[in-house]
Amino acid sequence: MKKVLDLLKKYDDLNEAKIRGGGKLPPEDEERWEELKVVYDLLMFHSGLTSENASAPFSPAELRETLADETRLRLPVEAHAMVEHEGGSFDANVVNVSRGGVFLASETLPEAGSRLALFLVGLSDDDDPGDMLELTGEVVWCAEEGIPEARIRRGMGIRLVDLSEETGDRLESLVVKTIEKRLSRFA
Repeated sequence: MKKVLDLLKKYDDLNEAKIRGGGKLPPEDEERWEELKVVYDLLMFHSGLTSENASAPFSPAELRETLADETRLRLPVEAHAMVEHEGGSFDANVVNVSRGGVFLASETLPEAGSRLALFLVGLSDDDDPGDMLELTGEVVWCAEEGIPEARIRRGMGIRLVDLSEETGDRLESLVVKTIEKRLSRFA
């Protein structure tokens, strides 16, 4: 399982470099990023390989040590969001989440740069689906028609702002615990 953690670390490092580089990497790094993204997606989406009671072959501390501080790895999720913007509100679906942002699938797409209040329901690291997370975000980009080849639905990428340390820690814990739970299937 150490090899899986090594691959996860490499993907995390390349993902961070890609974000810092405005979505661009040197060709050889881009190719490796694409390969590792496929592996990561398979790990995150695959289910049913072992019993629910399987334990991970590594601890949450080892996983946290493997991932960079404030990792931006996106965790695929299915959750509901209520979004407040300019005195109104609309519903959206949370497609993925990280410590630094979320992608929301929505018919309503505020302009890039818009600030939003987000109320996310169903995201929890302790199996309490009633837990609500209140966040503030800024729309970074929109996909009006979606991007089929990237499996992105109509929606928007949101950078989280004014994140308290407690909320950031909750998001990090959600990502780490969920990755740990999903990787435990391969034990």
